[in-house]
Amino acid sequence: QYESAMERMQKSKLSHYKKTMESKKTYEQKCKEADEAEQSFERTSASGNQKQTEKSQNKAKQCRDAANEAENVYKQNIELLDKVRTEWEREHIKTCEVFQLQECDRITILRNSLWVHCNQLSMQCVKDDELYEEVRVSLENCIVEADIDYFIKTKMTGTQPPDAIGYENYYSREPNRGNSSPTQSCGMMKRFSGLLHGSSKNNTESITPSAPPLGTPPQEITLPDVFAEEADGVYAPIFVNERAGISSSQDYRVLYDYTAQNMDELDISEGDIVIVIEENENGWWTAERNGQRGFVPGSYLEKL
Repeated sequence: QYESAMERMQKSKLSHYKKTMESKKTYEQKCKEADEAEQSFERTSASGNQKQTEKSQNKAKQCRDAANEAENVYKQNIELLDKVRTEWEREHIKTCEVFQLQECDRITILRNSLWVHCNQLSMQCVKDDELYEEVRVSLENCIVEADIDYFIKTKMTGTQPPDAIGYENYYSREPNRGNSSPTQSCGMMKRFSGLLHGSSKNNTESITPSAPPLGTPPQEITLPDVFAEEADGVYAPIFVNERAGISSSQDYRVLYDYTAQNMDELDISEGDIVIVIEENENGWWTAERNGQRGFVPGSYLEKL
């Protein structure tokens, strides 16, 4: 019940917010058009053409009336949004209070139930009673208010409700405030766009196969799903270690760095030359380098 009410209020608040922002945008656009029409009227008046002057004057008057009407709509939406926000805040507080009462009851009932249960079991023997006494001591430290305060401190999203959205008069703002913003925004967008394109390319080039889990059966290693659409007929699946227990020693080159995760694994770096002692079915091969022997991922090696 409370969740549905909160969801309904949240949807209403978002809907009125979007409507208010749209009316604000329309209000600003109408003001710009009115200013341009008035400037055009002034230029036409200076030229002395009576017909063009009357036409420009009528257009300027129409644009100014439209701007005034848009301003009234914007103000009405601001007032309506503030009412919805107030109702949303009131419903939010009410719901939180109900949930807090429920949590207090839950903690109290659980605490009392455990207390009674421990008293019943303590009658069995002295040893059990000593153990249950420790539980009772812990329960004595249970403070409902402290638990609620801890929950609020760790889970709260803020200490103040969202501020009301105030009315912004188009002509009260600082002049030329946004002159430098478009250039900066464009520059930032270009840099971010370049980073995004560059990052996608770098991610594609830096993909390395992952090490197989120790003790797993042989499996088919394919390319990531993100390349599934681009790899039509280009990439083929790689089968690792179809043969088990090859004991002949062979030289392999390390393709990727790998840091040992366990004592029986071996650290290897890209470009190292290692001797493979045994190739296991699970994808982990026994290799030797500089007199040290351990397991390494077979997919990280290339035969010389």
